[in-house]
Amino acid sequence: MAPSRSAPKAAEPPAEVKAPVAPPKAAEPVPEVKAPAPPQPAPPEPRAEEPRPPVEEEAQASNAKSDSLVRLKKRSRAVVALSRTSAFDEILKDFLQEDGFGRVLTTTFPDEVMEFLRQPNLGVLLLDGNMSTVEALEFVQKLRAAYHELPPIVLAAEDISTAVVLAARRNGVTQLVVRPYALDGTFSGLLTELISLK
Repeated sequence: MAPSRSAPKAAEPPAEVKAPVAPPKAAEPVPEVKAPAPPQPAPPEPRAEEPRPPVEEEAQASNAKSDSLVRLKKRSRAVVALSRTSAFDEILKDFLQEDGFGRVLTTTFPDEVMEFLRQPNLGVLLLDGNMSTVEALEFVQKLRAAYHELPPIVLAAEDISTAVVLAARRNGVTQLVVRPYALDGTFSGLLTELISLK
């Protein structure tokens, strides 16, 4: 038998040789790079008190002078008060003197107010007499006619309407106070402010 010839086989491409693949490595941690810490400020050195600006010192000196002037005015200028009862006269006088008012002249009689107003260095006139608001305003008109110069006038009234305020201003009343009022820091501050204006 003759050898059979078979068709030549196509050449097979050579097998690729693959390099052995290493198993994947676990990701190695990347070292953190930190920025250098900012330098810590040195602790402040103890120092003497800084000098105050001249403006602030002048303001404090001015306030001190102003406070001294107000205290002087409170001690030297008279508060003249017309009140409803002699008992309230004593309470008002004690309160104002304890608060630093040096001269407090109180009465329940309008004619005595006329006498008190002849004294020098008047600071304020408080009218809280036993009269209606209309009668009080008429009394203020009488005082204005009799005296060239009057201290600031505070009028106490139970009802204060727009008409009362306008009439009081027309007649020279500086301040209205609603009755009943408390003898407290607010009341004292009002009188102090009025004395300071004069």
